[in-house]
Amino acid sequence: MKKERKIIDNKNGTTTVVETVETTPEDGFVHGSVIRPTKMQHYGKDSTMYHKGYSKTFTYTTDDPRITRPVAYTLCGIFIIIGIIMLLFRSWFFGIIFTATGIFALLNAKKDIDKKAEELKQKGYDVTVDSIEEKEQLKKEVKDTIGAGFKDATSSVFTNESYNWFMKYFKTIYGIILVVVPVLLGIIINIYLGLFIFILLLLIGMLYYYIISKIFKKFRRK
Repeated sequence: MKKERKIIDNKNGTTTVVETVETTPEDGFVHGSVIRPTKMQHYGKDSTMYHKGYSKTFTYTTDDPRITRPVAYTLCGIFIIIGIIMLLFRSWFFGIIFTATGIFALLNAKKDIDKKAEELKQKGYDVTVDSIEEKEQLKKEVKDTIGAGFKDATSSVFTNESYNWFMKYFKTIYGIILVVVPVLLGIIINIYLGLFIFILLLLIGMLYYYIISKIFKKFRRK
């Protein structure tokens, strides 16, 4: 097993952590907290999550409010939008859960981000994006860092064997999900909601299949 951890001290007083972990079948079953240490650190450890095989994971975390704020707002906004759509279809239970979860997470994230931003301001650091040029530069830095790590991780583990395995099992598993989930929702809640979820899952599945196929074909080793 190979581990590489890089800590970057940003100019505005924040910290970015870039970490890669590479495993092989010889390492046996490896706990998820070892493969994705940064993720597990924030979301808790699941003692039942183990992996075995070829894997190279890349994790990127930062406490820079200029990055965490738009990411948190976007993710929470997606939850709220899904909740509102469910409410429109009169799926009150799930609609309320998604909407409430999105709002609660948004308020909690805003509180934590504002607290970090205030700490940095008191130290004299700039935590806002004041121009389009700064915004584009920040996006480029994040894109370059994540892109380089992602490319390295994918090119190291994508082989013909893993590509063929993915194509075979993805279609089978997702096909079952595509049928079972909408049918259950249609029976238990609302037939129109079931139809909506079916169309949504179908479009998501097609898009996911297309994107992953392109990634495999681009990065897999011959």
